[in-house]
Amino acid sequence: MANFLKEYRCEHCNKLFFKGDLQSCMVEIKCKNCKNISRIEEKNCNSKDLAAVM
Repeated sequence: MANFLKEYRCEHCNKLFFKGDLQSCMVEIKCKNCKNISRIEEKNCNSKDLAAVM
């Protein structure tokens, strides 16, 4: 399953937030490194075609 996980990183400092397979969700996360708040949104995607919108 690890082959299908996408890396989600901070847009500003590139710190890794998490690895996962998101489908139809929105996550708001605060970077522990630079304190920036990022929003990651996935809509009706599959594990091969994920697009992060921040």
